[in-house]
Amino acid sequence: MGGIFDHVAGGFHRYTVNPTWTVPHFEKMLYDNGLIVAFLAQVWQAGERSEVIQRAVETTVEWLMREMRSPDGYFYAAQDADNFTSAEALEPEEGDFYVWSFSELETVLNETELAEVMAAFSVSAAGNFEGRNVLQRNHSGPLNSATATALEKLFQVRYGALPQQSVHFAPAVDAQAAKTRDWPGRIPPVTDTKMIVAWNALMISGLAKAAAVFDRWII
Repeated sequence: MGGIFDHVAGGFHRYTVNPTWTVPHFEKMLYDNGLIVAFLAQVWQAGERSEVIQRAVETTVEWLMREMRSPDGYFYAAQDADNFTSAEALEPEEGDFYVWSFSELETVLNETELAEVMAAFSVSAAGNFEGRNVLQRNHSGPLNSATATALEKLFQVRYGALPQQSVHFAPAVDAQAAKTRDWPGRIPPVTDTKMIVAWNALMISGLAKAAAVFDRWII
């Protein structure tokens, strides 16, 4: 439910910097996500069948297959915590890819969607991270259709396409690639594309555990 999880596009950030689990260090590591997917599958198997757990697993797998799988089939190592706000920016900004100003939410969402997002997540005009908002769930119940539509719109702002259209998102392999490619949405963080066998093993183990527990091939 916390800001350590990317509620728009899936995947867990590396850690949080406050006791409420709201503001993360925005880096995403393969090994963290492999271990967390396995753990959440175990929690589900133990009888904690809440919607937030299932959605976290499903969207994390979607993020993995969309952004972290190489053409050769292995999984990339990590995504950076920061990204460039524009091609002209000299330095990247921490978390810019993931956070939302209230004015941006007012522009992207209609009145009903914004109201539902504010009910479901900790969103305010003041923000919770340097004047902007990290999304954190207020409750563990199912998201209604207006909130789900709102999250799809935010995904489209970030990636330039709706979730169902983003089967594969080619990574920015370095700062130069990030700043020179014509991205359809925001400039993404740089992805560390090296293959680490142990981290891949942790992720594959987590996927196998989740597939068995949820009784379907989720990948």
